[in-house]
Amino acid sequence: MSKDIDRYTALPPSLQVLVSTNVAPSSSQLLEIAQILPSMAAQLDQLDTDIACAQAEVVTELTSSRDNLIANIEDLKLIRHPLRTLPDDILRAIFEECVPWCRQDGISRESFPDHCSLDAVYAPWTISHVCRNWRAVATSYPLLWCTHNINGGTRGATLEQLQKRIAVIHKRSKSLPLRIFISNDVKKPFFRSIVGSCGRWKCARINTAYLKSIATFQYCEFPLLEGFSFTCAQYSEATIELDIAMPALRHLEYNVLEFGDISGVPHHQILVYRSMYSDLDYIHNMVNLRKLTVHSSSWCTGERVATPDDLPTTLAHLVHLEIVENSTSDKFIRGFHKIFERFDMPCLHTLVLGTVLPLVPARLPSSLSNLSVTHQTTGDLNAIFPQLPRGLHQLHIGGYDPASVLEALYARTHVLSRLQHLQLTVKHNSIGAILQNPTKDVLESAKERHVPSLETLSIFFDKDAASREWMCEGRNSMLGNMIEDMEAYGTRVEYVVGEHYFRT
Repeated sequence: MSKDIDRYTALPPSLQVLVSTNVAPSSSQLLEIAQILPSMAAQLDQLDTDIACAQAEVVTELTSSRDNLIANIEDLKLIRHPLRTLPDDILRAIFEECVPWCRQDGISRESFPDHCSLDAVYAPWTISHVCRNWRAVATSYPLLWCTHNINGGTRGATLEQLQKRIAVIHKRSKSLPLRIFISNDVKKPFFRSIVGSCGRWKCARINTAYLKSIATFQYCEFPLLEGFSFTCAQYSEATIELDIAMPALRHLEYNVLEFGDISGVPHHQILVYRSMYSDLDYIHNMVNLRKLTVHSSSWCTGERVATPDDLPTTLAHLVHLEIVENSTSDKFIRGFHKIFERFDMPCLHTLVLGTVLPLVPARLPSSLSNLSVTHQTTGDLNAIFPQLPRGLHQLHIGGYDPASVLEALYARTHVLSRLQHLQLTVKHNSIGAILQNPTKDVLESAKERHVPSLETLSIFFDKDAASREWMCEGRNSMLGNMIEDMEAYGTRVEYVVGEHYFRT
């Protein structure tokens, strides 16, 4: 009741009696009520506003205090995080995972980063921007900075800025040999600044639109250069004469260099050569060549430069030859065989044929012991087996189902009698044929003739071909029965499905 009395004191005295009784108001009192109600309503609205503002201020203050407390808690947790206590050698190993190309070697395109190494939005630049400690570790670890992809893909950077970044990565790589990939959209002034570090190049991959661009190397010395890949986007009949020194060069790759020539390259030092759409005439000077890869050579299109008197050339040290060709034209077939007619390869022991057609040349060296034939379309196995040399011990065939190969092989005892290891690659569209082709009769016939068994049979499936469950079906098929008989006669059978290895 006392609270109500206090509340009534805010009213005019003439109205306080009416509030506490049931007496009817007079006309003057009613007029007085009508006059004071609007002001009281306005006061009420103002109080509501003041209350809302006060509540908002309090909530804001409390919320801010709460957010600050949460942030402090997280900061304290981060201070205790094990990452802060990682030794520098562990940090370096982690940084290497962010820059995987730093551990690569060679001149293959896959061993270089896809982006421009001068673009600061990529590692290792971004690693050095995390904190002071990371920056110290990253900038003092030269391995992270020794592999470069230099192209025109750096966004928002002037020539002067790019040159400064080149100087930075050269400084941070310290004295380590450099691996560098220069794309054809690099401007000539900037190209010269890159070539200025050629004394530290270990591997170089140069893509240019014009053969004359390589003249930038005139009078340069490459004391550490072991691998060099040169791609020219345009045909040229010019000859570039260079005075350069490459005493360590052993690995060379030419791409689309069909008519031009580059003097000064020490071809006699080359041990590994890859020819992609380029003229094979360079090979005549590679007297110490060990490994040769021919990818769509100009010989296969009928264009080549004849050597004096058109005499065969002996590649006395060549042990590995790989030919990759997707053409089915008659020119390719003629050029394909000319390679073996034109070059004597007395020490060749490994031949890899990756072609659309299952072609095996008739004049294979007698020294050949390892042959791989893979093609993209199914062809007649009779194009493979009749040409196999007598010294062949290991054979890899891709493009057929294993049962067809085994059936054809066991029907040719003269091949099987000297073959020790057979490897078969199966694609995903060959699974059905594996489980259906009957071959057991052929095996029984071979056993009756006392044909020696293979030492190993390896069947490779690509990662999309099958899962491990296919083996259950395979064991119940005619192929499975055949493999069981082969194992009984001493053949070791192994399966490789994707990245998984199985032995039966």
